[in-house]
Amino acid sequence: MKLTDPVLSIMTPDVITLGPDQTLLDVKHIFEKRLFHHHIPIVSDKKLIGIISLIDFMRQVGNASLDDTEPIYQMKVQEIMTFNPLKINANNQIIEAVRLLGKGNVHALVVTNDSHEVVGMVSTKDLLNKLILQN
Repeated sequence: MKLTDPVLSIMTPDVITLGPDQTLLDVKHIFEKRLFHHHIPIVSDKKLIGIISLIDFMRQVGNASLDDTEPIYQMKVQEIMTFNPLKINANNQIIEAVRLLGKGNVHALVVTNDSHEVVGMVSTKDLLNKLILQN
């Protein structure tokens, strides 16, 4: 891996996304059954508008049981998502992702194409794995 390589060379593609009107039950099912970056991009008209992290979800559901009928799980995604999350273009250099993640405010970036559609995710874990595997 070279720091001048494009982000698309290290990102995780095929990210699961949700819409803002979906419920926390949908979020719960993703976190229970899928491999993921602990972040779910939220899209509207194929464009990135927000993100929900596992921490956001856990703070909201608090002490709710795992029973799908818990009322809290009917809350809409848009009620707890973070609007306008940090993102990076798939063609940007890896060094730019390092700079953004190095600030420590987030642990993953949504990767978008030139049309601002979600095409992947890149996390600090992805970067560390690539560094370790190349040596």
